[in-house]
Amino acid sequence: MFLAERGFDVTAVDISEHGIGKLRSQAAQRGLQVRAEVADMRRYKWVREFGLIISHGCLHLIERSAWQHVLEHMKTHTAADGYNVVAVFTDRLAPPPDLEAFCIGLFREGELFDFYRNWKIESQQSYTIHDEHPGGIRHTHPIDKIVARKVA
Repeated sequence: MFLAERGFDVTAVDISEHGIGKLRSQAAQRGLQVRAEVADMRRYKWVREFGLIISHGCLHLIERSAWQHVLEHMKTHTAADGYNVVAVFTDRLAPPPDLEAFCIGLFREGELFDFYRNWKIESQQSYTIHDEHPGGIRHTHPIDKIVARKVA
């Protein structure tokens, strides 16, 4: 929404029909044009290049072989001088017991940075967040985040 409000051509992809429905509804209420697609990132049909691709907090939820494939598609479908912004959970700490079954593709610490070694790294961070979910469930997550530019 932030980018669409500033005039950018936005495509949003999520596996959640509810999430995409909510996005479409909010965009319509604000009079914004947002292309919103329900799709599994492992089977998303990349048909164009993008100036910016953001993947935040989802790649570690799919198998390692699948996220490697998704990252390759992201890199391939980024326009020259375009950006990828990626944040993932790492294996620096074990996932919380209630999320262990979902965190099937945890990245090794620094692995994300290695994946973009042939791009211009604008920013890379390793940090830990502490969050609380409904019902008082607390989690600690180690994260690697990168902002990388595809050099023309």
